[in-house]
Amino acid sequence: MKTILVTIDGSDYSKRAMLKAKEIARVFDSNIILLNVRNTIIPYLAFEETQKYYHMLKDNSETLLQAAKKHFSDMEDKVELVSLEGDIATEIIDYSENNDIDLVVMGSMGLSAGLIQGFLLGSIANKVVHGIKKPILIVK
Repeated sequence: MKTILVTIDGSDYSKRAMLKAKEIARVFDSNIILLNVRNTIIPYLAFEETQKYYHMLKDNSETLLQAAKKHFSDMEDKVELVSLEGDIATEIIDYSENNDIDLVVMGSMGLSAGLIQGFLLGSIANKVVHGIKKPILIVK
């Protein structure tokens, strides 16, 4: 297992996914790709406000990735950071299918997990599970 893709969004679930991915990477001496996807559905705003919102999303993604990389400080040379934009589930599926990924690790729910936590898989994780052809590990 050469490369593990870990999707991150800053939620507790994605933090648990990072810990599990790190554990697996140590056993198999794998490389880690930390992926954050920015959903670029921008609310109706004036042009200048839209630009500010877009740049804020990009900056937040970079900050999130840099913070996540610190969890892998003992294996920093094996960690790559990727920030994409678009539909989150679609981008995760496309990235994993178009790159040499051996395993995708993601949290069962993201930041928008609602009141029914524990009953259902989050909507993005659900879409990825049903749309991906690569092995995937969902972490609760």
